[in-house]
Amino acid sequence: MLTFVASFGLNKALVWSGVQDFSLWGWLFWVPVLVAEAKLRQAKRLGQERVIARIQARHDAMDQADSQPESKRL
Repeated sequence: MLTFVASFGLNKALVWSGVQDFSLWGWLFWVPVLVAEAKLRQAKRLGQERVIARIQARHDAMDQADSQPESKRL
């Protein structure tokens, strides 16, 4: 939301001041934001997959330990 306000504000400032009839620069603020957002989504997905894998491994290890006879655990 903040990025949209900044890009819209820059566009309006450049147009109202008469510097340009149309400003592409304000809209170009979106490019790095969208790239960063995509990378953050990817990192979040990777982190969730890793956490789920760790939890699954822990549960599998506990299930395996529970299936062993008492004499083998000691």
